[in-house]
Amino acid sequence: MALPYQRHQKLRQLAEKQQKSNQSWSKLQDKPFWIWDKSEHIKQFKLTNGNCCFNHIVGLPLNDGKEYPLFDYEKLLYDSLMSEAEFSSAYSFKNKHLWIKKARGIGATELMLRYLAWKCLSTTDLAGQSIFIISGTREDFANNLKIRLEELFERKYSGIDFRSKYTELVLNKTWLKIFPTKALKSLTGYTDVSYIFIDEADFFELGEQKELGYVIKSYEEKSNAKIIMASTPNRPDGLYAQIESGEAFKEFFKQIQLHYTLGL
Repeated sequence: MALPYQRHQKLRQLAEKQQKSNQSWSKLQDKPFWIWDKSEHIKQFKLTNGNCCFNHIVGLPLNDGKEYPLFDYEKLLYDSLMSEAEFSSAYSFKNKHLWIKKARGIGATELMLRYLAWKCLSTTDLAGQSIFIISGTREDFANNLKIRLEELFERKYSGIDFRSKYTELVLNKTWLKIFPTKALKSLTGYTDVSYIFIDEADFFELGEQKELGYVIKSYEEKSNAKIIMASTPNRPDGLYAQIESGEAFKEFFKQIQLHYTLGL
């Protein structure tokens, strides 16, 4: 059993970590996700000493150890998510639900993780809310995605306390939980869910794809959650083919396609 002074020391350390987190995140308040006008971006980068936007503050995306800016084709996805009022304190969702058919390796998952982290940290609008991510068939797959979220910050925010558990973490008082497809039933019953991001849904087992439909419809009925589904197409009898043909979720999603040529 911990002695009283040991418990006090542990509580003090937790409080210091939380205070450090709050102070660190303050740099991201009201910052845009990215400045798409290149000349304006260069100007703001110089004026703010590199603190111009979320992605420069946390560190640009990496590929083989090299940093890359956001590309023009990624603006297609961003524009499908956001209104033009980029600096508004109430960032609005242009189309409530989004379906993304993407080429492999185009970076859509990375962009979505960054977008969701930015939504948590640029304002306090999602404080007390939850974001759910569905990915992979097993808990270790789900945990890998949680690690990718944490790794967004390791270059510029090392030592931050995410209050992390195996498949979950907290960003600025927003709870992010990653569910494997084997745990789809456990998604039901939650309230105050702001986003549900479903990664590589067309690779789920057919039974899981059917169950996913029930989960999505239940949140559509009982909450205001925004549902984003992104996947590389996998099978002709799968969920993506059914959505594209109108057999499933007819007029439910705004549909966009990210062809492999966009990443060339």
